[in-house]
Amino acid sequence: MTRSTTAVRCLRTAVVGVLAALAVLSPGSGAGAAGTGGVELSPYPGVVDGKQVTAFHVTLPRGGGTASVRYALRNTTTATKSARLYAATARHAATGWAIGDAGSSPYLGFPDRTVTLGPSEVKLASFTAHGTIDHEVFGALVVEVTNGSVTQRAATLVYLKPGRRVPLPVLLVGVAVLLLAVVGGGVALARRRAPPPGGRGPPPGGETETVTSTTSPSFAVAGVSTELPLVRVRRVQSPGAAKKRNAPVALVCTSAVNSPVLSSRRT
Repeated sequence: MTRSTTAVRCLRTAVVGVLAALAVLSPGSGAGAAGTGGVELSPYPGVVDGKQVTAFHVTLPRGGGTASVRYALRNTTTATKSARLYAATARHAATGWAIGDAGSSPYLGFPDRTVTLGPSEVKLASFTAHGTIDHEVFGALVVEVTNGSVTQRAATLVYLKPGRRVPLPVLLVGVAVLLLAVVGGGVALARRRAPPPGGRGPPPGGETETVTSTTSPSFAVAGVSTELPLVRVRRVQSPGAAKKRNAPVALVCTSAVNSPVLSSRRT
């Protein structure tokens, strides 16, 4: 009796182990877990407004765009751990979430690779969300850890939502303001280029034209520079206005040179 009971218990334990392994490997495994096998992948920062964040919420611009999202990869054990990381699709299933194959998500830039973490090591990194969506879609970042013949898998969900539409009145107002700015700029430029009233505008090439008007002066003033040498001017009176003076007396001079010798004889 004791032997049969022990055998039944061993059989039950084996069945439970097999079912657990199949549940981990099945595509419809739950995506609520952030890590498995001692490796955890979670959003960074993990706490926002005092609440624990367990999934990624990403908004993509309407019409297409790219968003960069940070995450943290942790080794929660004191031993070295290796894990496989990849992105996959996610969809609602009857029993939870169904996770697709590696690289199946067209919206997540998260290459398939294997990483190794030291004891209690934490790595911070980023992945990209991209594409054009008009409704909410889902994806997942998957962590796979293999221990012997058992592979454990955990997925962190990524919620992708399109950005809000711009209301039509706001869009029209924006277009009208842009048109007014363009028209105003054109008017200001035209005013700058227009010639002044009653005159001609500047000649082409940016050159200016000077017009000089010449008139005949009625009088002129001559200036004398003090730096010129002084000129002595002698005043000359007309003969009629001068006083009558005696004619100058001619002086008779004799010279001893070539003078004849006076004779004492009288003739």
